[in-house]
Amino acid sequence: MLNNYFNDMAVAIVAVAGFTIFLLVGIVQKKDRDTKVMILSLFPKMAGLMIGTVVFVLGTGFIRLSNFRAFELANAVENGQEAALVVKYIIMSVLFLGGVLCWLLTHRKIKMIRKEK
Repeated sequence: MLNNYFNDMAVAIVAVAGFTIFLLVGIVQKKDRDTKVMILSLFPKMAGLMIGTVVFVLGTGFIRLSNFRAFELANAVENGQEAALVVKYIIMSVLFLGGVLCWLLTHRKIKMIRKEK
């Protein structure tokens, strides 16, 4: 149960962090040189956090998948919530992939800022 909870939280972190950094770097691109230098100095730390969180999601996701039938699916079938489980996994997948996509787009923006500098 704790593994599933932490996996869900990590997916939310990837989504929120990816979207936030995407917006932040978009704003920074229009600012002065000092602001760009600041974001360039913070970016490696943010990259480490994002990569670590993505690895955590994948690791806990593997554990979650290996226990899926015995734990989540059995509970959903018992309570008649199979559709809700499917919707949950669709939402979680969209959030995770959206966060990773925003991060990848941000990485391209950072490369452009580095070239300007």
